[in-house]
Amino acid sequence: MMINRININPYIKFDLLQNKRQPVFCGLKQDVFEKRAEDVSVINSRINKHAAQRVPFGIEQPIKTFDLDYIKERTDKLPEEYKHAASETAFMAKLSKEMLDRKYGKDNYVFVSIGTSPAGIAKGLELMGQDVRYVPISSLSDIYEYRSNIDEIQKIFDPDKKYKNFLDSIGLNKDEIKKDKRHYVVADFTNEGTSLGTASLVADSCLGIRSNNVDYISINKELQNYTEKNYPESITQGRADNYIFRFFVLSHMERYAGIPHLHCKNLENIDNLLSKNKTIEEFNFEVALRHYLNGGEYEN
Repeated sequence: MMINRININPYIKFDLLQNKRQPVFCGLKQDVFEKRAEDVSVINSRINKHAAQRVPFGIEQPIKTFDLDYIKERTDKLPEEYKHAASETAFMAKLSKEMLDRKYGKDNYVFVSIGTSPAGIAKGLELMGQDVRYVPISSLSDIYEYRSNIDEIQKIFDPDKKYKNFLDSIGLNKDEIKKDKRHYVVADFTNEGTSLGTASLVADSCLGIRSNNVDYISINKELQNYTEKNYPESITQGRADNYIFRFFVLSHMERYAGIPHLHCKNLENIDNLLSKNKTIEEFNFEVALRHYLNGGEYEN
């Protein structure tokens, strides 16, 4: 199975010389990120009339049922930066699904998105029917120093049960996982792998999740390895590299995906995050993502 081609004109170029990390968007205006005029309450009232979303922080159900003409019309009115971000995320979500389907089997895995960076791809997977869970937690590397002292890690996760209750509510507990025949693919963006190592340590020591059907993957490294093997020196590989740099390394996905940073030492704030409504920006990104996943073409 090959990914469905999404036609796209512009490329993202980065000047990495002399530590210049400022992206140059060919054909795009970097400052067009603006709020839409529609009032947030209008969107929220529309959302509340429909069924609750499948999982916290996931795609709202109305987006799955909106008329495609409405979705296209709304997408066409968005700033170019939104449309480009959504079209590239749709491309990467399709690529990720191809990769994961080959490795685990279609519908034979649950994609667990850790933090902000993989959340855009996760939303694309969710819109394609994949079972997805969102785990807002960041800076796990900050507690990596405690890896040899389990008591210190447990002090961070045990005093307040709110976060554990949240994980239980989305089926991320030892009983649910062990009885599930599917693979649980815990995905995070990593540089050195310390965050994934810490996530595994926390799952084992604090949550009791020790199961052969749980894999921890660096989503950026998996995608890079996959494209190098299956799409050597191709446009696909270039787009994947550009996406990883812009939305993972430069953290631009937090602007769109609606998964806020929740520091691993402030997990008691999970209730505040769960009570927040989506912003117009986040909602519009999801609408545009649906449009491009459904075959819409982005033309600058």
